[in-house]
Amino acid sequence: MIKTEKPKGQGVPIRKPVQDTPIFSERKCFSAEHKAWRRRMLRWIRERTDLFPDAVKEKKNANLREHLDESVINIWLVARILSIAQGDPDLGRNSEAIDGFIYVLLAQKVDDCTSQKVLAALRCRFETWDQFLRVESEEIEFFVSTVVSGPRKAAFVRSTLENVRRQLELLSFEAAPTQSDSEIDRSLGLNSGLTNQNNAEFVRKILGISDFVSNADAIRVLERLEPYSYFGFNLRGVSLREKKILFSDAIPPHLRYSLRVNLAIHGREICKVSKPKCDRCPVNNFCAYFRTVTSTAFMVSRKPTVIDLFCGAGGLSAGFREAGFRTILAVDQDPASIRTFRINHPEVPDNRVICADLRDLRKSEFAGVKSLLASETVDVLVGGPPCQGFSRAGWRSRGTGHRYEGTDDDRNHLYQELVSLLRIMQPKVVLMENVPGIGEVRFGDGTSFQDLARKAMQDFGYKTAIWTLNSAWYGVPQNRIRRVIIGSNLGVPPDRPESEYRIVTDSSDQESLEPAITLLEAIGDLPELAINDGSWVSRYPTSFANMPARFLQRYAVLHPQGLLFSHVTRFQNKKDLERFDTLSPGETYMDLIERRPDLKNYRTDAFDDKYYRLLPDAPCRTIVAHLRRDGNSFVHPSQLRSLSVREAARIQSFPDNFIFTGSRGSQFEQIGNAVPPLMARAMARTILLHLQKHGIHSMNGQPVNKRGASPFLQGWCKK
Repeated sequence: MIKTEKPKGQGVPIRKPVQDTPIFSERKCFSAEHKAWRRRMLRWIRERTDLFPDAVKEKKNANLREHLDESVINIWLVARILSIAQGDPDLGRNSEAIDGFIYVLLAQKVDDCTSQKVLAALRCRFETWDQFLRVESEEIEFFVSTVVSGPRKAAFVRSTLENVRRQLELLSFEAAPTQSDSEIDRSLGLNSGLTNQNNAEFVRKILGISDFVSNADAIRVLERLEPYSYFGFNLRGVSLREKKILFSDAIPPHLRYSLRVNLAIHGREICKVSKPKCDRCPVNNFCAYFRTVTSTAFMVSRKPTVIDLFCGAGGLSAGFREAGFRTILAVDQDPASIRTFRINHPEVPDNRVICADLRDLRKSEFAGVKSLLASETVDVLVGGPPCQGFSRAGWRSRGTGHRYEGTDDDRNHLYQELVSLLRIMQPKVVLMENVPGIGEVRFGDGTSFQDLARKAMQDFGYKTAIWTLNSAWYGVPQNRIRRVIIGSNLGVPPDRPESEYRIVTDSSDQESLEPAITLLEAIGDLPELAINDGSWVSRYPTSFANMPARFLQRYAVLHPQGLLFSHVTRFQNKKDLERFDTLSPGETYMDLIERRPDLKNYRTDAFDDKYYRLLPDAPCRTIVAHLRRDGNSFVHPSQLRSLSVREAARIQSFPDNFIFTGSRGSQFEQIGNAVPPLMARAMARTILLHLQKHGIHSMNGQPVNKRGASPFLQGWCKK
């Protein structure tokens, strides 16, 4: 939890290893076991074209390997999420594998009470299971007679325990590491004499052999997830028995036990045969079944339509979705951003989320896009072209001896790609979001890029207006000033969205509004971390001491199933930590070197705010993509570190169920480049009213959606 005062004399926190690996980050190191499975799997994909028909489109093994690795990460993430959401369950009633094995065998023929009584007595009588293996049969008979009453029951228990001894002595798989999973299945069946599925699984656990022997519930969940959909993996028409064998080979060894247990429970309680409870599913965004149902429902709805160019992680689309729109096309050239967009926007069909450079699409006159959208009507075209060439931070090179000309920066001309689509798509409204610098970088004749973009829109018949917005006005816990160019071919564009909150610098006519959401309200409930600390997937703590309700409850920030993604911090060197500890909240690099000149490490003419400790009781400063490189300008108010990935996402108003993918640096960059969803929602609502004013998408059609408190938070409030 955040404390408003700055703690003194913290010293350097102990470096802790970050748990797990970043979500969908490129992985280069694998265990020998996984490498062997990977080779077998690639060979299987190539050979079994009946099971993987789409694999033939990939001629290079490197491409197949890349897509296989991505599928495996997807499976790992599902296993991890389910394990955390379901409390890391186990199949047996006992934690020890042999205990569970004996218990299940006994429970087949005798009552539960007797089984537990025998197991407890065995554990009392023998210190180790090796002692149990060495005793004579007469001793087992005597032991049973003292514990079990009734000759038939005693006879069964005695024979079962003798059978256990034989199985534990005979089962040996020196060849197991080189055998396929189906071969191990057959070998177990022949050697153990066991027919019960759970028994075989316990034996494998005893022997240290991970296996994926599954039941119908787990198989059903896997089929709906479609983990190898890229290769066209389809088991329709295949018997349940054969599916078990095929999935046994298709699941990586290190994930099998956890996945089998968690999928079985998930299938029994949530992912039912009929009427699956998708709204309660923590992995629904990874589920092909859910994505198909959701995207189909959105595509046939009468919601107003949006095309999102330079979509990034999907902040604009998220805000427009909350306001009642549906995105019909999203384009960006960054693969990690596109993956993030796909996961968090199941309502958009995968083939309409395109990873491409818009300049390449324009060369073909957007022929593929037009074919994809067919006769779909476009209501709104939105986009936020890269802003780094316009931003004041990007101009700092002017003070370092390197001449910077904004008009020479190719990124500053990308607005042309958005404008060029106006002629082809003819949307009713166009919206382009950027930094204020778009109106300040000028050509020799005094014309700015903002002027050029407006004129291009006007040439296509759009009346235009300029909005200057601060995201803090709309519930975003951050001062983020943005320039928005809006055009409409329906008439005069609407005025900017009305403010919902006020900030200190606002005029007196805003005094009736609530104060802006503060940093403390946005991140004050998150668990404390040291440097290089945290977990990519974890459970949100159940203690809500001083929970900042205004932000969390009003905007449904908490994950519905109580999960927390990417609450991970970066490493800091000792010198930087000393600088952090010297700063009080609100102080900058200039305050630092005035107090401690020996800690100076940057020039002050270009980097006067290189270090900054955030104020807890005010909106945060603007979250930027530079967080990818370091977090020195975003020092936590009370903890000796910079912001975590999830804290940056909260400050941008992304809810906790919005999952970012890629490396830590990539996730920071996606967050810094995004349009805050709450600000996007405010713009979308204004545009929707403008459409309705002109008789398009009347109020009786689709209502404006509102974020409400999440089910997880509602449950806590009831308690």
